[in-house]
Amino acid sequence: MQLPPWIEGTFLRSRLGRRIFLTFCVAVVVPAAAVSWLAWRTASADALETSQAALRTEIKHYALNLFERLESAHALLRQVGANDRSTEADAALLAPFFSSVETLPLPLDGAAGGAGLGGWLARHAGDQALSTALVVLPARQDGEEAQVVILVPNRSERGDGLLAGVVRPGFLWGESDDQAFNGRLCVLAGDRVLRCHGDLPEAAQTRTAIRDEWELFLEPAFGAGSWRVTAVAERAPVLASYLGFLAPLALGLLLLVLMLSSMEIRRILVPLERLVGRIRAVGQGATTQADTRMDDEFETLARTFDDMEGRIRRQMDTLRILSEIDRLILERVPAAAVVDVVIARIHEISRVDGIGVSLAGVDPQQPKRHFLRMRGQRQVEAGSALPDTLHEAAYALEPGQWTPMREVGEGFAARGVQEVLVLAVGHREQSRAWIALACGDGGTPGEEVLLEVRDLAERVAVALAVEEHENLLLFQARHDPLTGLANRLAALEALDLAIEGAKASGETFATVFIDLDRFKSINDGLGHAQGDTVLVRAGELIRQGIGPDSFLARFGGDEFFVILRNVQSPADAARITSGLAASFATPLVSNGTELVVGFSAGVALYPEHGSQAHELIHNSDVAMYRAKKAGGGRMAFFDEEMNAAALNRVQLENDLRAAIRAGLLEVHYQPRVDSRSGRIVGTEALARWTHPVRGRIAPDTFIGVAEECGLIEELGELVLRKACHQLAAWKSGGIDPGLLAINVSSYQLRSGHLADTVGRAVAASGIQWRDLEIEVTESLLVSGSGAALQQLQALREAGATVAIDDFGTGYSSLAYLTRLPVDTLKIDRAFMADLAEDGASLAVVRSIIALARALDKNIVAEGVESAAHVQLLRGLGCHIVQGYVYYPPLDPGACAEVLQRLATQDGRVASTR
Repeated sequence: MQLPPWIEGTFLRSRLGRRIFLTFCVAVVVPAAAVSWLAWRTASADALETSQAALRTEIKHYALNLFERLESAHALLRQVGANDRSTEADAALLAPFFSSVETLPLPLDGAAGGAGLGGWLARHAGDQALSTALVVLPARQDGEEAQVVILVPNRSERGDGLLAGVVRPGFLWGESDDQAFNGRLCVLAGDRVLRCHGDLPEAAQTRTAIRDEWELFLEPAFGAGSWRVTAVAERAPVLASYLGFLAPLALGLLLLVLMLSSMEIRRILVPLERLVGRIRAVGQGATTQADTRMDDEFETLARTFDDMEGRIRRQMDTLRILSEIDRLILERVPAAAVVDVVIARIHEISRVDGIGVSLAGVDPQQPKRHFLRMRGQRQVEAGSALPDTLHEAAYALEPGQWTPMREVGEGFAARGVQEVLVLAVGHREQSRAWIALACGDGGTPGEEVLLEVRDLAERVAVALAVEEHENLLLFQARHDPLTGLANRLAALEALDLAIEGAKASGETFATVFIDLDRFKSINDGLGHAQGDTVLVRAGELIRQGIGPDSFLARFGGDEFFVILRNVQSPADAARITSGLAASFATPLVSNGTELVVGFSAGVALYPEHGSQAHELIHNSDVAMYRAKKAGGGRMAFFDEEMNAAALNRVQLENDLRAAIRAGLLEVHYQPRVDSRSGRIVGTEALARWTHPVRGRIAPDTFIGVAEECGLIEELGELVLRKACHQLAAWKSGGIDPGLLAINVSSYQLRSGHLADTVGRAVAASGIQWRDLEIEVTESLLVSGSGAALQQLQALREAGATVAIDDFGTGYSSLAYLTRLPVDTLKIDRAFMADLAEDGASLAVVRSIIALARALDKNIVAEGVESAAHVQLLRGLGCHIVQGYVYYPPLDPGACAEVLQRLATQDGRVASTR
C-alpha cells in the first residue's frame, strides 16, 4: 500500500507502528467517550427529572392560585348576596372581580331571559345552575372566550333568585404578560379550552418536549366538574453545559497519546526492524550476523534467534529431503532409490564413519537387500551391515529404539568397524528395515540427529511397504486368488510375448484350452469347498504334466489355459495332453473322498490355427467344446469346419432367443389312438420352429441349444401357454382332443416353479387340471432331487396326470416306480424300430407292459410306424399307440379337422345304432 508523503519517514510508516498508535488512541478515547456518554446520560436524566418537577410545581402553583381566585370571588359574591338590597358600595366591591353581576329570578326561563345572562344560562346550563355554584358558559360570539359564572342563591322580598356573577378574565386568569412560564399552559373544563398562556415550543412534537397536567377538583367547593391545567415545555439543554469541559479533556488526552505512543513505538520498532531484516535474509537463504549493540531484551532475542536459525535451517533441509522422498514414494520408484537419498542425508547431518541399511520383506524366505556407504565414498554399494545370523535377533529389536551391537556384517567388518548403533523400523508382520550407524571416533550423534535419522528410516519403511504393496497388486491383477495360477490378463500378455518370440525365431507353439468334466456335479453335490480343493489339485496336476517351460493359467470356473512351447507338430501336443490324461487317471482325495476327475482339451497351433492372441484362445476353446460334445475325456484339434460350426451354433442361439421372446415358435399336436377302436384319446403338444432363412429346424437341434444356453424354461413356458389356450379354444368349439400331454425339461422341474407355472397357464386359459398330462424323462426321475418329486406330487394333487417319457432308457433300478407319483409309462421309440425282428427289443417291451400292469399304470407306445407293430403291441396288451402309423404331428388347424371328422363319424355310428 502506498503511504501518504507526510507519513513516510515517521514512525507511522510501519504497519506495526500504526497499529500500536491506534491501540493507544483506542485505549484512551474509548474509555473517555464511555465516561462522557455515561456522564451525559446521567446529567440528561437528572435534568429531565428536574424539568419535570419544575413543570409540575409551576402548573400546581397556577392551579392553586386559580382555585384561590375562584374562592375569593365566590366568597365575595356570597357576602353581597346575603344583603337584601345591593348598594353602590357592593357594586364597587365586585367590579374588580366580576365583569357583570345580575340577579336572576327563579325558575330560569331561556325564552323570557332573551339575550341576557339569565336566558344564556338557562339555555346552556339548565337545571345545573340550581345545583352548582360554578358554571362555564360558551362564548356568545366567535372570538370571545368562554364565561365563568359564579352562582349564589338570593332571597329577597321579591322572591327566591340567583345572584350570577361573570368572573372577570383578567382577575381569574391573570395577564399573559405576567406569566413567567416558558412554554404553553392551558386550562380545560372537560374538552372545552378556557384559557391558554404562552406559545407552543417547536420541540412539542419531539421526544425532547416534556408534558404534565394538574386536575383542579371543584366539586367540594362549587359542586362543579374538575378543571385540568395542562402544560407543554421544552427540556433544558444538557450537553452544552459539558462541552466546555469535555473538549479540552479529549484534546489533551489525544496529545498525550501521540507523545507517549511515538516514544514507545520508536523504542520497539528499531530493534524489530533489524530482526525482521534478518528473518527475511534467512528466508532467502542468506547467512546473518547478530547485532549486539542492543542492551535490553532484544539482544537476548537476537541471540536466541541465532540458535533457532541453525535448527530451522537444518529442519528445513530435512523437510526438503523428506518431501523429495515422499515424491519418490508417490511415483512408485523402487525402495533402493529412496535408500540412496536417505543415506546421503544421514551423511550430511552426522559425523558417522559409515551407514548401512538392510531391507527384509514379509516372507522370511525372501532374500534380504543390503546397502552400505562409508564416509568418503560417493556411491552406495551392496554390503551387509549386520550378519545374516543376527537378523533373527534384529527382528526382536523394539521398533524406534536405538540399540548398540558388537557383531557386524561383512561389509562393515571389511572396513574395520567393530560396533554399530542399530535402529529397527516396521513390525514382524510387515516389511522391516534396519539402519546401522558406524559411529567411530566422532562419537554417538546427538538426540536431535538421531530423531531426524529415525524420521528418515521410517520413510524407508514406508517406501518398502509401498513397493511390496505394488508387487502384491500386480500379482493379484495377474493371478487367480484360489490356485495362484496366472489369470486371463496374464495369459493374454504371455500369449502376446509368445507370438512375438515365435515371429522372431520362426518356432511354433500350441495353446490348449482345458475344461474339467462333470465338475458341476462335484461342486453341487459335495459343496464349493471341496470343489475349490479339486480345482487347486487339478491345477497342480496340469502344472506337473506340462513341465516348467510351459505357461499355465486359470480363466475361471473349471477352465484352464496352457501355452505349450517348442511344439513342432500336432503329435507333440497330443503326447503332452496324453501325459496329462495319465496324471488325472489317479483319483483325487478330498476330505476322505476319492474323486475321479477327467478333462476335455482343445488344441490350436500357431500359426496354423491363428496368428493373434484372441484367435488362438477362441479356436482352442472351440476345439475343447468339440471334445466335450463328443463325450468328454478326450482332446480335439481346431479346424475351419469346427469354427464354422461354432459360429453357426452361436447364430442359431441368438435367433432362437429372439424367436422365443417374440412367440414365433409353433405348437403341433400328435394324436394318441386307441388301436381297438381307432378313436383319438389324447394329443401330445410338440414344439416346432420354422427359421425365416434356414427353414424348419429339427426339434432335437433347437431343444438341445435351448438347454445349453438356458432358454429351455422360456421355451417350455411358451409351449405350455400356447397348448393350454389351444385346448380351451377346441373345447369352446365343441372339439374334445382328449388328454393333452406336455413335455417338461429337467430345468423346469428342478427350478421349483413348475407347479406355479402350470397353474398360471391353466387359470389364464380356463381349462381343467384333469385335462393335462405332464411328461418327464425317466433319467430325470432317477437322478432327480426331492424338490422335483415334490413338484410332480403337487401337479397330481391339483388333478393333472404324470407320465414317464422314453421309459426303458434310464439304465436304472426299477424300484423307484413304487414310490414315484407316476400314472403312465411311455415305451421309448428306440424299441419300435426292430420290434418284430429283434427278440431283445420284444422282450424288453413285453417286460415293460407286464410291469405297468403289475403296478396299475397306464401304458403308451410312441414312435409306432407300421400296422404290424400295432398288431404286435395289441397282442402284448398295449392298446394306446402314438406314431406316424396313425398321424404325424399336426398343426392346430389340421388337428382340429381330424378331431371334427372323427367326432362326426362317431356320431353317425351312434345314430345307426
